[in-house]
Amino acid sequence: MFTFGLLEQGPRGIGHLIAQQEDEVADFAQFGVDWEAHGNPALLAHHAQHNPNARDQHPFDAFSTPDAMSEVVVEPPNCPFTAEQVALLDLQLAQLVDTGSRDMAVRKVVWKEALAICQRIEV
Repeated sequence: MFTFGLLEQGPRGIGHLIAQQEDEVADFAQFGVDWEAHGNPALLAHHAQHNPNARDQHPFDAFSTPDAMSEVVVEPPNCPFTAEQVALLDLQLAQLVDTGSRDMAVRKVVWKEALAICQRIEV
């Protein structure tokens, strides 16, 4: 099957080696700019009103921060275990499986073992 596919459709998997042709842009002055909107005084006034510091700050400055930060309040989860029980869970889980593994099959085992341990812990 591979040989026939190779003969019929050509080699595959080396597409990144073939140089991609870039699209021709006829007029660079018009490319990507909405000149009607750029000349509309109402839109420019709206932009200036809602972006007062846009010209003062460099958008790629490493130390730039927004004027107003959004506040996200996160309630702590309702954990039924005490701190000692959580430590026991962590200890037993670390003895059974590799909790630092990035393999999804191992992570699935971690969750199953954690559930089994949690069911044995008395609340």
